[in-house]
Amino acid sequence: MFGKKKNGTSGIGNSVNNIEETSFQNQTSVITQGTRIEGKVQSSDSLRIDGHIVGEVNCKNKLVIGPSGRIEGEVRAGDCNSSGTIEGNTTIAGTMKLTATAKFKGNLKAQNLDMDEGAQCSGEINTGETVFKNKPHREGITQVNT
Repeated sequence: MFGKKKNGTSGIGNSVNNIEETSFQNQTSVITQGTRIEGKVQSSDSLRIDGHIVGEVNCKNKLVIGPSGRIEGEVRAGDCNSSGTIEGNTTIAGTMKLTATAKFKGNLKAQNLDMDEGAQCSGEINTGETVFKNKPHREGITQVNT
């Protein structure tokens, strides 16, 4: 059960090391339900929003907006999975996923769009490689054709 594995590490030690290593990688900041922030929110990792943000959101990696989450302002992210509400111009370097409970109002520029039945969307939508002057990357959003 706790014997040596083929690579020479014990099973229990290896599990602990994996937990420690992954706990500091790809961290997600959470803005909880009942929290309201006015201003600019920036995250160098992933971000989950269950509260309300009035202002700009810039997320290097994945942005998740829960069903109670709401953003009023400009949004930039590597990828976005929204079950909540976005009101504002949005630029996504990768994939924008709108679930059945999502509400989006604004102009969207994204590499890919995945929209579930029931999602509400109004505004201009531009997708695909022609949207970006350069290949999108996650070190911030690239310049976008206007």
